[in-house]
Amino acid sequence: MRGNERKIILSRYNKCAYCGGTSLATEIDHCPPKQMFPKGQRPKGLEIPSCRGCNAGSKRCEAFGSLLAQIEVEQEFGEIKGGLEQLKKLLRHFQNNYPDLLRALEPTSAQVRDVSRLSTDQGRSYGALDLRAPVVRQELFKFGAKLGFALHWNERKAPLEMGQYVAVSAYSNVQAIRDEIPMGLFDLMPGSNTLAQGAKSARDRFVYSSRSMEDSSGTVHWVTFGQSICYFIFAGSGLDFSKDDEDRVFYPGCFKGT
Repeated sequence: MRGNERKIILSRYNKCAYCGGTSLATEIDHCPPKQMFPKGQRPKGLEIPSCRGCNAGSKRCEAFGSLLAQIEVEQEFGEIKGGLEQLKKLLRHFQNNYPDLLRALEPTSAQVRDVSRLSTDQGRSYGALDLRAPVVRQELFKFGAKLGFALHWNERKAPLEMGQYVAVSAYSNVQAIRDEIPMGLFDLMPGSNTLAQGAKSARDRFVYSSRSMEDSSGTVHWVTFGQSICYFIFAGSGLDFSKDDEDRVFYPGCFKGT
């Protein structure tokens, strides 16, 4: 983003989208991040005002989300589609900075067998990752929360207020293949959007849809990353949660100091 564009956004919207507007926005956050796109060729769109603490505190979950989005499920001719060099770069970054998270993603032998059977049934070649470990689920939901705060701001042009929250549901490609995603959620949403700039489009790897609730209690969002992962996200207030849901609920300021 050019300096003048950055200044215009920060002069018009000077409160951080991620901490309830309690801090001044001093940076522009790109959501999803630039590292998700091969050679940094990210089209314009979804530039979000952020304070330095929230932007810096979400780097780990953004790297995790970028890795998932880069790994296209279908493989052809022995190469992973969508930018093999960018994927290699992300894997090196994980090995150097988050080796615990990379190890936790390694699939079990049972998961490899299950995916192999799916590949045979579907007539396509699929890979496997293990998303069940607590350290993986933490980053999976946290990345979804980052999207929720950003998309809520994009829909309302105002941050979530203190006391409001983002609630995240995540679904894997395997769930999609097995028709385990509640497709009725799509009926709630308007047409899809993506990032686009001239001839550049991110539709092959990032699609989202947002709407405001009629009772003004919040916003809802559907986000899909290629064939790897998708999220259904609520941002606002008024929902009841059980203890089992606590790891999926995030409040303003959750990225600071992490």
